[in-house]
Amino acid sequence: MANIKDVAERAGVSITTVSHVLNGTKRVNEDTRLKVVQAIEELNYNPNKIASALRSKNSATKTIAILIPYSENPYFSELVRQIDSICLENDFLLIVVHLKNKQEGLAHAMRMLKSRQVDGVIVAAFGIEDTKVLGTEGNNIPFVIIDFDYGYSEHCDLEENNFLGGYLVTKHLLNMGHSDIAIISGLRQAHSHSQKLDGHKKALEEAGLPFDETAVIEADFTFRGGHDAFMELFSRAKIPTAIAAHNDLMALGAQSAAFSVGLKAPEQVSIIGYYDTDIASYSCPPLSSVQLSTQGIAEQSVALLRARISGETAIKKVTVTPKLVIRRSVQRI
Repeated sequence: MANIKDVAERAGVSITTVSHVLNGTKRVNEDTRLKVVQAIEELNYNPNKIASALRSKNSATKTIAILIPYSENPYFSELVRQIDSICLENDFLLIVVHLKNKQEGLAHAMRMLKSRQVDGVIVAAFGIEDTKVLGTEGNNIPFVIIDFDYGYSEHCDLEENNFLGGYLVTKHLLNMGHSDIAIISGLRQAHSHSQKLDGHKKALEEAGLPFDETAVIEADFTFRGGHDAFMELFSRAKIPTAIAAHNDLMALGAQSAAFSVGLKAPEQVSIIGYYDTDIASYSCPPLSSVQLSTQGIAEQSVALLRARISGETAIKKVTVTPKLVIRRSVQRI
């Protein structure tokens, strides 16, 4: 395999001149440039972009990475798809890294990405507790954090207003006549889900209704988790008239469980989801859900990262405002 030295010898020039031609770092006589180009073509030389990036502060590998939780939640796959689309339009390569263990996985991922000389990293994860690892293990690779735990991390660049999302869901159910509402929440240690519960409590308080802790069933974000949570509710003496799940997968799992025991949705039990993933609009009945624009988050996160890569430091934090999408899974009573 040819290297830059071979190209220089074939063209009859110095290695420095070949480098200038490749990187455009200095004007080269046109005749000399053509000799170098011809030598590159004859030798089928493919310059190493990573090596070029190391030799020049202004050049780059045009590679970014996104770190996402190891999750069945289709919201993350949709977010990755949107970011990848933007990268392709801008001639960037996207590396996707799934984190099974937040802290240990984060440190390992940043070390690996550092070795691959990525230009920047988008961290889309729940509750990154130690952002120092991004700098220490990543050797100061520029990064942007999309933190779904609103207000939890002062270091995040894009954050979701979970409180408002939980409030909108419960307010809608109350407006539809429901007062007996169960919640299928995510894991309690996830701040995003406790914030949604705070929004739920606020809507109940405004309606003069008490909050019932036993009406909250903790699940694991999966379809099976939603199914099992519904079966626990079904085993009780009284079935709630409405269920709010903290993601669409759990909502659809609950909906499936309701059908399995002979209950009609929404006629006998109304169900609402969260994140408004593609599957929500194709379920039967179509699932009402809280929407967070994956396209908007993707565009803003890439724009913020490119600004940080270019050296900008005064980057303003962006709060993502949720919106309720009403379909046919909630019935007025």
